[in-house]
Order: sequence, then C-alpha cells, then structure tokens
Amino acid sequence: MDSNLRLMRRLAGIEDAPQQFREEAGAQDSFHLMNASKLWRKVIKEGDNLLESVQNVVSSLEKAESEEFAVRRNQALVDVRNSVNAVQMKSKEVYADFALGRNEFYEAAKIWDMSTRRSGKGAKKSVDISDVDDSKLVAQAAKGSQNLIGATGKMLEAGAKASNLMSVCAKAGCPVESRKEVLDAALDFRDLVSEAMFARVNGVMRRSVLVLDRFAAQVESRSLYEAKEWVAPWERDAEIGDVEAI
Repeated sequence: MDSNLRLMRRLAGIEDAPQQFREEAGAQDSFHLMNASKLWRKVIKEGDNLLESVQNVVSSLEKAESEEFAVRRNQALVDVRNSVNAVQMKSKEVYADFALGRNEFYEAAKIWDMSTRRSGKGAKKSVDISDVDDSKLVAQAAKGSQNLIGATGKMLEAGAKASNLMSVCAKAGCPVESRKEVLDAALDFRDLVSEAMFARVNGVMRRSVLVLDRFAAQVESRSLYEAKEWVAPWERDAEIGDVEAI
C-alpha cells in the first residue's frame, strides 16, 4: 500500500488490521468489506449535502445573470464564489470516502478472486464549452442541477443497498453464496457515483465557473472578486477521469 493511500486511510479513521486478525482464515475479506461499508455510508450521508451545494451555485449564478445593476451583480458573484468553494470542499470529502471505500471493496473482491470490471459506455468525456454563450451555459447548468436530483436519489438508494449487503456479509464471515449479490450491488453503486453523480457535478460546475469568470472579468474591483477555477477531485482517477453529464 503506497504512502498516500495509508495517509488517506489514517485520516478516515481506518487502520490496518492487527496481525492476528489478518492471519485468521477469511478475516481479511470481512475486514475490508466492513471498512468499505462504513466509508460508503459516509458517501450516502454527504450525498444530499453535495447536491444542495451544487444547487446553491446554480441559484446564485442565475441571480447574478438576472441582475441589471452592477452593485447587485457583484454581490451575487461573491455568493457564487462562496458556493463554488463549498462544492469544492464537499466534493473532495465525498470523493475521498468513495475512493477509499472502493479500494477496500476491491481488496475483498481480490481475496474472493472475483472481477470488478464491467463493460459499458460509461460517462462521456468533457467537451469544449469555451464558445458557448452565457445564457446557454447557465441554462445547461440549471438543467444539470435538476437532473442531479434524480441521479443523487438513485445513488443513495443503490448505496444503502450495497453498504447493507456488505455489512451483513462481513459480519457473517463472507460466505461464498453471498458474494455475487454483494459484488453486483457494490458495482452498481460504484458506477452510479462515478457516471451519474460525479459526472453531473462536473458538468454543472464547469459551466458555472466559466460563466462566473466571464462575469468576473467585467468587475472593476479585482479585490471584490477574483477568477475561480474548478478542478474535479476525481479528474486524475483512472476509473473516472474528466467526465461530465448534463
């Protein structure tokens, strides 16, 4: 296990299993599976908060776009900036718990000698939006925010199912007959988070921040507002990458 992963596990409150526990037959998979369940429960718990943060960005952006007076627009831009900061922080937290939980689950699946690969289209890569005008970008961001509601609901439902099955399986010692159901549920949740939730958050935020920066360029007082950059925490994740959905 590399040093970065060890640090992430320590920050998440997950320590390596004691030597005696690791040496017990069947103990390792239960240990990893229970960790995965706990971490993914945190993702479920914070999913609604991430959704709310993204919606705050869009609502603040719509307000900024509609303001005719410079003073009011500038204040609205500050609200957008603060909302973007909130999404950045929350998305890092959710992604960290998701990635750690995914790694823990993969460790259990490896012990079971079961593949975690799935064939499918996956989410689309981000497209160039630099030539799209502000009104269309805001409209697309608003649409993505609305669609994120349904995506989050599906993610929460799939996550609850997966984490419950993993917990029950781990407590029972990971019986062979239970593993396939756990695997399928966990992969369903993994794919929904990656392809639905993270991709939609990325689609909304890329558009929102681009409009934000265009507005910022028109603000005379740079001390009032500085350009913002959106960097998805999962952008360098080999399984997710730079994806988006609206």
